[in-house]
Amino acid sequence: MATRQLWKEIFMIYQVYTLQDIVAGVYLDPFLARSDEQAIRLLIQQIKRNNMDPNDLRLWNIASFDIETGVLIAEKRENVALKEEEE
Repeated sequence: MATRQLWKEIFMIYQVYTLQDIVAGVYLDPFLARSDEQAIRLLIQQIKRNNMDPNDLRLWNIASFDIETGVLIAEKRENVALKEEEE
């Protein structure tokens, strides 16, 4: 049973992320990734492809999604990349 649970956590649960555009004052369409590291890689590709200014963006982990059950679990919002510098 523990093996099935571990397998599910690794392969069936995705994290849900969104980009916050500081300048526009909006959050962009959510997207799925398996980990913060994968989301950051996707973000870097997006920044390069669209010639975006990384200083205008924040990456947030906002939920998890179980692809087996279709359940979206909203969790606490966590800033995972392009954080504002601490004062």
